[in-house]
Amino acid sequence: MSQAADRLAVYYNPGDHDPATNPGGMAAGGHRDNFIPALRDMAAVALEVAVNAAKAEESAAALRGATLSGGGLVIASPTDTEGGSLAAKLEVAGLDKSVVNVGGNERVRLAARDDAGSTLYLAQTCNAF
Repeated sequence: MSQAADRLAVYYNPGDHDPATNPGGMAAGGHRDNFIPALRDMAAVALEVAVNAAKAEESAAALRGATLSGGGLVIASPTDTEGGSLAAKLEVAGLDKSVVNVGGNERVRLAARDDAGSTLYLAQTCNAF
């Protein structure tokens, strides 16, 4: 959290202004000292939000365009009684799903779509240990 956000959260307050005991108070004339600085802090926080939103969008775009690689452990739930392939056990929304090496050492390939929100649900627990 920035210093401006910290001040907005705890320093500025509706209490009576007293330079010694409550310098952030807005009442009893405190608005004369604190209103403009509080507005400046609001502007600084708004800019931080905009910058962080842009970074989040960049991260989301990078994730959508990323290629998933590497390995992972596929774990079945001890309560899973439904047969089926690995691909049948994964529910995806906004992703293209394909199975590589069907019937053998199956792998599921997931690719994000640029035009859709992508959600991957993996609800598995381990009973192998």
